[in-house]
Amino acid sequence: MLTNKTKNVAIFSLIFFLVSGGVLGFTVYKIISLGAELQKQSEIVARNNVLQKKYTELLSVLKQTERERETLTSYLLTEQKTVDFLTEIEQIAKTQGVELSTDSLSVSKPDGKKFDELVITFSIKGSEKRVKNMIQTLETLPYSGHVTQLSLIRTGSVPATTSGFSGNIELTLSLLSI
Repeated sequence: MLTNKTKNVAIFSLIFFLVSGGVLGFTVYKIISLGAELQKQSEIVARNNVLQKKYTELLSVLKQTERERETLTSYLLTEQKTVDFLTEIEQIAKTQGVELSTDSLSVSKPDGKKFDELVITFSIKGSEKRVKNMIQTLETLPYSGHVTQLSLIRTGSVPATTSGFSGNIELTLSLLSI
């Protein structure tokens, strides 16, 4: 037989057991949800650390390659250096004894290319040897470019000593847009 006191202790124990189970269940739920949140936070921190490391490496590479990039950009004309370039070419032509004048100047953006192209058309006139030397000079300029068209006409008499050439040269150069 159960006494009143035993019944009270049993009811109290049952209530205490249920409350303890509820508190334990809530605590486990809270721990799991906070653990998942902590895992998300740690993944974000890890990604940010990787990004920070890559950024630092990129800055380091950027500093290390500064001279090389300056050297490379020196082989590309900019719009600001175009006038100086044309003046330099005309000066070279004078020193080589060739008449050279700029006929046209245009900038185009070819499809699939990263740089604009500067297309310059020159008229040239002079002795055969000097014109050929000037053409070779234009072909070997220290810029990213090439002679795209060349048309020459022999002028004067047939012997090479008195004959000359006149014609047009089209030069295409890569133009760095800054």
